[in-house]
Amino acid sequence: MEMNKKDVSARSMTMLEERASALLGNIWVPDWNQMYERHDNVSSVLLMGSYFEKIFHLEDWPDSDFSLYVLSPQVKAVLVSLYGFDSQKVGVLSRYEMFHPSSQEEAFCFHEETSLYYSGRISPQKNIEFLVLTAFYLQMIYSEKISLKMFGEFDSEFHKDILNCPFGDYRTRIEKLIESLPWPSEKPSIQNDLNETQWLEHIPPNGIFISCSNLISEDFSVVAAQLQGAGKSMIVPSWGGFNDLRGANVRQYSVDLIGHSHEDFKVQNQKAKKFAAELMKENYHLPNNSFEPTYVPSETMNRDYLNEKIIENRIRYGQAVDFLIERNLPAFSSSETGQLFFKRCREVFKGSRR
Repeated sequence: MEMNKKDVSARSMTMLEERASALLGNIWVPDWNQMYERHDNVSSVLLMGSYFEKIFHLEDWPDSDFSLYVLSPQVKAVLVSLYGFDSQKVGVLSRYEMFHPSSQEEAFCFHEETSLYYSGRISPQKNIEFLVLTAFYLQMIYSEKISLKMFGEFDSEFHKDILNCPFGDYRTRIEKLIESLPWPSEKPSIQNDLNETQWLEHIPPNGIFISCSNLISEDFSVVAAQLQGAGKSMIVPSWGGFNDLRGANVRQYSVDLIGHSHEDFKVQNQKAKKFAAELMKENYHLPNNSFEPTYVPSETMNRDYLNEKIIENRIRYGQAVDFLIERNLPAFSSSETGQLFFKRCREVFKGSRR
């Protein structure tokens, strides 16, 4: 995610940086800062959603030694298994040391009057068409009283790792989809005039948060952290940072059920109907209740080490790595090497069923 996206989720990321700073001290977050700004004398670097490309922007990194942290074990696994980083050099911040969950969790209860809700970017990257279609089939097949409310602002950002993805104006796309469906009762509503904390006051009664994101940069979810702080229930995919969620009122489902925004509408429609049926059957699973504390890297790294990894990955992946170094992600994604890399990355992000 880029800092210039003016939406609930991006504004919330400032909260994440503040929490990380409280734990780590003087940090630099490459995802946020200006592209060519120099950052020296920092003790730690925190990689967020652009981990797979920022790691190659050598000229931006500090001259001094630093400790590297990421937000999810899945991201660390990408750096270690796909890029060859030493495991002891990559730390992982524990989400529960930054955002404390409530000691009073509401009981998870999906029923005929459930109000599903979503908060974050209303974007192709979040597969909103699939979410809308799922809500439609839940109304049609299960209960007319099931509703969907979305908090956030629109953008037209597509999945960077998937080819052939023009979207145009996404607001128009989603509004037309909602209006085109014969809703048995209440149509989905969208509220985009609330800031990163105000939306929490507007969660509907009998509400359950739901995400259908399989974004390659889904490494944490501040929204999920906020909701756990309030003890709220949620349904999320077993994917990336969502894999790290714990709690008796958290339910996870297979990411393979998601119809992503780049698929043909008929395919998304068929998948949504199937997913609605899976939700009706409560075909999801509980996460493991144990969680790992922050892993502090036992070794620091520096620009010399990063340069060694660039050289190694040029040998491993060929000249396609130069596209990442040159900040040309579209060219990398379009290459055969890039597609192979993202395929492997997605396998890592699925993690293991808990």
